[in-house]
Amino acid sequence: MEKSPKNYYFRLDIYRFIFTIFVVIVHFETYYRTLPNWYHLTRSLYRAVDFFFLLSGFLLYKSFITQHYTNALDFTFAKLKRLLPLNFVVVIFTCFFVNFTPAKNLSGVLGIIRNFLHHLISAVPELLFLQEFIPVFTIFCEGDYFIATWYISVMLVSGFIWFWILTTSQKKYGNSFKPYGWGLILSIIIFSYIFNEYKQLNISQSFIPGLNLPSGFLRGLAVMGLGIFCANFRININNKKILNVLKFLIPALLLIICFYAAGTAIDFVFVILCAFVLMFEFSLKEIPCKLVQTICRFAGKISLPIYFSHIFVIIFLYTPIIQKWDLLYSNFPLDLLVRTVLVCTVSSIFYVISKFLEKPLNRLYSCFISENSD
Repeated sequence: MEKSPKNYYFRLDIYRFIFTIFVVIVHFETYYRTLPNWYHLTRSLYRAVDFFFLLSGFLLYKSFITQHYTNALDFTFAKLKRLLPLNFVVVIFTCFFVNFTPAKNLSGVLGIIRNFLHHLISAVPELLFLQEFIPVFTIFCEGDYFIATWYISVMLVSGFIWFWILTTSQKKYGNSFKPYGWGLILSIIIFSYIFNEYKQLNISQSFIPGLNLPSGFLRGLAVMGLGIFCANFRININNKKILNVLKFLIPALLLIICFYAAGTAIDFVFVILCAFVLMFEFSLKEIPCKLVQTICRFAGKISLPIYFSHIFVIIFLYTPIIQKWDLLYSNFPLDLLVRTVLVCTVSSIFYVISKFLEKPLNRLYSCFISENSD
């Protein structure tokens, strides 16, 4: 959708930022627990991914009904166009630092180049966001170097499938047919299977029994389908006082539930509540003041670089620091400051570098146009 004041939802950028920070926290705490007494709260922040899946479903359906994209390929390429520059930077830096040792002579330099090219070739699925379906890099390099982008991989593949289902159904049955019903039907079926198999939604890279598919793919497909279905409903509240109260109460309730009872059926309750919150947010019509708009846009803009870069920070920067100065681990305020500075610095650097890659990658993107996009 075009980002104009009429169809741009500024509050969603704050949600994006908050849930991005939740993802960063859960990954930091998975590797290095700083507050053991609070770990039972932070370990449930994996639910932030379900918010992103739901939001993707909402936005996908709104793009579909406005006919902003002619087919599933155009929709997917548009997403890739936005994500590729940052992902390219992360993959390049990761391939360089994996098994990196300072070179002392020409042979060492050639070894660094050889290892980099080897890792880069192995990381082609990561470059194309297919690591969940073609995990070549993980065969040669043990480690969760791209653990955060599994969501992006699933989101793109699931988005392609859902957009194809919607467009194909509409072409076959006409405008009188409501294709968003498939979102509810398939999500119920998949959620039932996930609940019976796993009892929770904290699934990502493990494989589905009997199928060569990651369990996170089912998770993304189901949650996005629910988002597609719920995108057709609005919450109409005419009382401004009640509306103003709900604008703070509903997000607060969602954030509280996000911390509660990790690895239980509450995961599914969170998804339902999250869908309700998004229906509420997409029903809001008022446009905030310029200052709030600027803050919201800034929060939304920095969320993506932070999401892409934080695993690189944890593995290649924070780990050596904590190994050298282990006393930092016992000083939580200082530790938190170090983490924040590292993530902000690296995400800013990656963002700036990615801007230089946008034009050449856009030219490459323009070479791939589907036949019926005219």
